Amino acid sequence: MSRYGWRVFWIVVALFALLVMTSLARRITISQQLQRDLDQASTEYAIVASTRDALQTQIARATQGLDIEPTIRAEGFSQPGDEVIVPVPVGTITPQGPNTNQPAPTPTPQPPPWEIWWRLFFGPLE
Repeated sequence: MSRYGWRVFWIVVALFALLVMTSLARRITISQQLQRDLDQASTEYAIVASTRDALQTQIARATQGLDIEPTIRAEGFSQPGDEVIVPVPVGTITPQGPNTNQPAPTPTPQPPPWEIWWRLFFGPLE
């Protein structure tokens, strides 16, 4: 081959190598983007799967009646054997029993509700 032929050969080889390197760089970039997308999709799938499992657990508990008792207890119902305690405001109960000859205590006047809240948050009114 002549000197001109070798130059053309090396130019073609260099262009081919440049083309291969560009293609390889593009494929690596695409591969990295696909890997990031896969990681993100895997994370989203894990979140959805855990939500699905939690919902299935709630459905199972609701159909078996395991969640009914706390709801019923919150509404004020009781089971046999429970001691029911009902809060009564101060000053509304009159004593009843063996000592009914004693005069009923005079109820102390209650301050308005806003005053009670004021005292709770800011201290006594002066």
